[in-house]
Amino acid sequence: MKTLPQRARRRVVAGALLASGWAIALAVWLTALPPLEDPEAYEVEHSKRTLRELESIGGKSAVLANDLEEWFASLWHGRGLAYTLAVLAVAVALAYYNWERILPPPRSDD
Repeated sequence: MKTLPQRARRRVVAGALLASGWAIALAVWLTALPPLEDPEAYEVEHSKRTLRELESIGGKSAVLANDLEEWFASLWHGRGLAYTLAVLAVAVALAYYNWERILPPPRSDD
């Protein structure tokens, strides 16, 4: 059985990682349910009074940390998760492709 050269194998594996990651992301995107948000809860949570109280307790950094935490949490639900998986698939495929390129070639024990 003939084996692929290292460069071709690297491309095939990176392409397989990318294709499988995007297939999973597509499956998540197609099956994602619309967000179930209560408009009243959103209004109370993001009211000026609530944000002012949060700022008075923890300062502007607490408001920023709250916003970042909400954004990060949104990446793991519904269609946001699909986009996150697609980006992660690209990152993993590129990391594999480049990591294999910088590794030293295997030594032969001649």
